[in-house]
Amino acid sequence: VGEGAKARGGELPHPSAAQSRLLNLAIAVPVAALVLGLLLAPRLVWNGFLEPYFWRSIEADATNVGGAAEAYNVVDTLAYAFILVPAVLLIYRVLERLRVRVDTRFVFMLTPFLVLGGAARALEDAQYFGKPLVYAFISPIIYLAEGILVLLLVVAAWWVARTFKERGPRLGALAWAAAFAPGAAALAGLQLGDPRYVVAPVPAPIIGSALACAYLAGLVLVVRPQGPSVHGLVFNAGVLLLGLAAYLIVRWIALGGWFPDPASPAVTHAGEAPTVVALASLATAFTWVGLFLAARRFRALSNLLTPINALVFFAQFLDGAATFWGVDAFGYQEKHVLPGFLMGVTGTAAVMFPLKLAYVSVVLILTDVVYRKDLFAEDGSMSSFAGLLKLAITALGMGPGTRDMLRLSMGV
Repeated sequence: VGEGAKARGGELPHPSAAQSRLLNLAIAVPVAALVLGLLLAPRLVWNGFLEPYFWRSIEADATNVGGAAEAYNVVDTLAYAFILVPAVLLIYRVLERLRVRVDTRFVFMLTPFLVLGGAARALEDAQYFGKPLVYAFISPIIYLAEGILVLLLVVAAWWVARTFKERGPRLGALAWAAAFAPGAAALAGLQLGDPRYVVAPVPAPIIGSALACAYLAGLVLVVRPQGPSVHGLVFNAGVLLLGLAAYLIVRWIALGGWFPDPASPAVTHAGEAPTVVALASLATAFTWVGLFLAARRFRALSNLLTPINALVFFAQFLDGAATFWGVDAFGYQEKHVLPGFLMGVTGTAAVMFPLKLAYVSVVLILTDVVYRKDLFAEDGSMSSFAGLLKLAITALGMGPGTRDMLRLSMGV
């Protein structure tokens, strides 16, 4: 799976003991204060802080209240931003221990999961999940859960690959079966078990066929002469889950709801999804042309012209295009604080395009130009920390963008 570049700038240096303690305190102190507050003054902490600033919007989303009730506020927006930093650092350290590089191949391996998060959010908007399961599919809980899932999949795939390398293909195949079985059982149990959890379970023949195909595809990857690929095994799991989500979304659009109802079918707009993708693609193409021309004058900007950076721009523009099309053409509302403020000032959601362009450009110029010597090796290979940062930015665009686009298509 790769060990990361050895040259200067290949990976971040390990923090000193003092820096590690400071980081641990930065994480532990707020958590401890929150727990102590709930134990010593539960009404004050819950009624005065957690419920109005965090839980109220989550509960409104779970019950499909909509409108301003679901909107984010300044407090939870800042809190989620602060939570993202230690979460990224934690994931970085785990992957570093496993000697898994977060390079371009790794990022594209996770593309199905980037789309899956938004697809699952759209299913929640269509009231597919019942309580209490629905809470796991509401932002930001869903992205935390999805991050943990992907990390577990990477660890499991790494274990299968190591078993093959150290003990041969037979035990490698057994390791794959052992790694696949718990997830397959959980997925089948969710769809075929308690009917209160999901409104319209995937039929047993379909989910059985999907699991069988995923298992056989993984087995083919495991028994290859060159050994299993961590990237291939994780990508295989993403395709399985995304395929089932796609089936459910197509079912909703085809039936006008979860079940046929000629009297009051849902008003779907399936044709709007290509429009949103086209807008995002055009914005990305214009940005690429602009960067190419600017790089002829400022040669350092040529470092930005990489496939992974194109994906970062596209993901953020997808979010911007979906917001623009949903708000200006269909009357949807913006939930986030800064975009909502800018839309109020300019009177149009088209402001999302320059906002996304400025945001992504600043981040990529910092990583690929200003701090290139610290985040890239001398041969030009990207460090895992830079890759993980770009992956996080891609997820923050692709997830909400996919959700808004599919929600618009499903008419929910």
